[in-house]
Amino acid sequence: SSPTVTPDSASVTGTLFGSVSEFLGIPFAQPPFSATAYGPACPQQAMDLPTVSGLPAETLDYLTNTIYNVVTPSEKPLTLNVVTPADATPDSKLPVVAAGLEWYNFDNRYHGSIIVEKAISLGVPANYVRMNYR
Repeated sequence: SSPTVTPDSASVTGTLFGSVSEFLGIPFAQPPFSATAYGPACPQQAMDLPTVSGLPAETLDYLTNTIYNVVTPSEKPLTLNVVTPADATPDSKLPVVAAGLEWYNFDNRYHGSIIVEKAISLGVPANYVRMNYR
């Protein structure tokens, strides 16, 4: 089943990927103005991506975003991505690796799942939090 956490009064459902749970796109603030107040978003150049059938949509999104480094444009980028060990509980008291101060497009070598999996393999499990904004 999908991992779920309940911070404050909200409920956030994540995705289980092997030894980690990912909670992606959790809003933490509202933009201070309308991103399209001065006109529509500019069109982006299309990319030719391979067609893969038989895989869940989440897997395709993950592959597209990691292998091809494609980031879907959003006018609501004020979000958090949280990655935890799959067996973490609120009582685990794990350290937090905080990342951010970046724009949407980030280097996939620093993907939260990779960092948390490495921390687990070293025997020092940790949580990963990344702040997304533009």
